[in-house]
Amino acid sequence: MKPALRLAGALLLTCFGLSAPAFATEYPLPPPDSRLIGENVLTQVPDDKRPLEEIAARYQVGLLSLLEANPGTDPWLPKAGTQLTVPLQMLLPDTPREGIVVNLAELRLYYYPKGEDKVIVYPIGIGQLGAATPVMVTQISQKIPNPTWTQLRIFASAMPKRASRCPRWCLPGRITRWGCLQCAWRAVAASI
Repeated sequence: MKPALRLAGALLLTCFGLSAPAFATEYPLPPPDSRLIGENVLTQVPDDKRPLEEIAARYQVGLLSLLEANPGTDPWLPKAGTQLTVPLQMLLPDTPREGIVVNLAELRLYYYPKGEDKVIVYPIGIGQLGAATPVMVTQISQKIPNPTWTQLRIFASAMPKRASRCPRWCLPGRITRWGCLQCAWRAVAASI
């Protein structure tokens, strides 16, 4: 049980505590009758006694994806010299290739720039453990450049120790992990 808790803690720390700007990977679009993009890569675990997370970061893939592609690999001390498959090949979602598509199951955002023959894929983190992420079609209804970010009361009450280390608010223009553009959204009513 303890190793599982340590792994869960490390994953949470990676997702929330050490947040950095999202790294995107750009792929040329495949032909219309294909959804396959990217190519898997083989690599060897170096003899540096570093966790698997370092390899995942080097290739900009999620730790869980790397573990799924290499069952039985120890995430804390992978055996030096072990050959790993880095899962860089993926299927595009079976949706129109336009705008932004979020695939919750894969934890990926697909962006199809208008008039360009490419897709840009971003890793995403969503929601909160134990809380369902709503599934919906939305539109951006308002864009606010250089917003002031305010700490939510729910964050302060749910995680008082962490909240006490965070500023109550950040002025516009300050570099934050939340970005420099606030987008308000609204659900789009679907008609059948």
